[in-house]
Amino acid sequence: MDNQFNPQNQLGQTLGERVLEEQVSYPQPSMPGLQENVKVEQSHGGGGHFKHKIKKNIRKVFIVLGFLLAILVLFVAYKVYDENRNAEAVPCTDPKVYTDLKDALNNANKVCILNIKGVSSLPPEIGKLKRVTSITLEGNQIPELPKEIVQLRNLQQLNLRYNKLTKLPKGFSKLNNLTNLNLEGNQLGNPPEEIWELKNLKSLNLALNKMTVLSPKVGSLTSLAELQLWGNQITEVPPAIGNLTGLIILNMDGNALTKLPPEVTKLSTLRELYIGSNRIKMEERKKIKEWLPRTVIY
Repeated sequence: MDNQFNPQNQLGQTLGERVLEEQVSYPQPSMPGLQENVKVEQSHGGGGHFKHKIKKNIRKVFIVLGFLLAILVLFVAYKVYDENRNAEAVPCTDPKVYTDLKDALNNANKVCILNIKGVSSLPPEIGKLKRVTSITLEGNQIPELPKEIVQLRNLQQLNLRYNKLTKLPKGFSKLNNLTNLNLEGNQLGNPPEEIWELKNLKSLNLALNKMTVLSPKVGSLTSLAELQLWGNQITEVPPAIGNLTGLIILNMDGNALTKLPPEVTKLSTLRELYIGSNRIKMEERKKIKEWLPRTVIY
């Protein structure tokens, strides 16, 4: 019975097969809007991940840069601290006077007093004498000082009389513990401005240097007790000289002065004033004497 031909069954089978074939043979309807949205979402998802990685890497770069900047700041701060520490007086107790430069350099950490003769130059290694407080180089033939000399922050006395100096090294004002500076008999002409920045100077000797101008900045050396300017060609004394209220000796003998400013009346501690061999007339000298009744005028 089952194997008998049944037209209905045959027709149903034929229709089912045809429908199946049509479904297979014809493409499914496309949905471009949906597909595009999916692609856009996928694209946005990938871009977001990429941007996240970039932001993360940028954050790392800024962290590294911040770390390097912190190291740089610490380094600069240490250099400033080290410079200030070197500028402070370091106790120096060795009484030995070193007269041999090689011996002094071999004992750089011990040298307090250096007195050298018979040299025409100084080596850069002079900067190693960190404890030295007194240097005498009088009567040599030194035309120029090495720049390393400005590293001697404990130096208090520097005697460079009768050399051949025409200039001083840049940064000379860093020797701010200097109390006595003797440059007599050199060839500086008008001295560099940095000299007037040595605020702790008590004695300054610029005699015989062919000076023609005394800078108004001389008034900034308010600790001066002695100022030697004799044997130059100075034509005028600036009013700022009146700021040196602790001055005891002022020697301007042998210049080209015709008068002194009224501000010298402020020099109440002045005991000795040398103005001989100038162009100051007798009447002017009498006026100066009236201004400074307690001062011996030569």
